[in-house]
Amino acid sequence: MAAIRSFIVSDTTLSATGASTPLTLALSRKSGSYLLVYPTPQSPASPNERQYSIINALVASDPFPDPSEGTGRVRIWLKIGAGKKGEEGGENDGLLEKLVEAKVVADTGIKSTQGMISYPLVELLVPPSEFCHACATCGAFENALDEPERFKRCARCKQAYYCSSIVSTLPFCPAKQKTGKLVTNPTASIKRKTTMHQ
Repeated sequence: MAAIRSFIVSDTTLSATGASTPLTLALSRKSGSYLLVYPTPQSPASPNERQYSIINALVASDPFPDPSEGTGRVRIWLKIGAGKKGEEGGENDGLLEKLVEAKVVADTGIKSTQGMISYPLVELLVPPSEFCHACATCGAFENALDEPERFKRCARCKQAYYCSSIVSTLPFCPAKQKTGKLVTNPTASIKRKTTMHQ
């Protein structure tokens, strides 16, 4: 597995951290959210506690954009909040430019507006194999200092990551139903449930 790709976001003023100095960050994913996270613990006393900020938003017209046709890369709506009364300077102000500069995302030039907020559609340039993964069971993040000890990916669903082989045997994998059996066609069960409720 590839190493965790960390990058520096310079002169940042991300509202989630209140920091005004350059930060070394990594991309991560927890459930359906994409995150900016510190790739190493901030405190040796609490190695599993990390500050992170969710950077994607669900847009009503296209909540889960298809991957890029040309490259197959993941695309997300970048969460940029409006400031008070709609002016500039809201949540994650300037984040798009900083992530483009760090070669983490590419701006597609497509925007979706909901109310006073305009969300840019971006293409992730960091492949998922280089994310700082979070354990699907306990929520702990990988530590860039512990490489090559990367989390193991679920052999069943190929989406979830686990911090240990013991944790990976627990029945929490998204590919399992409550019975613990592998879901062979999750789309079929979703369609069936949808039509039953209509």
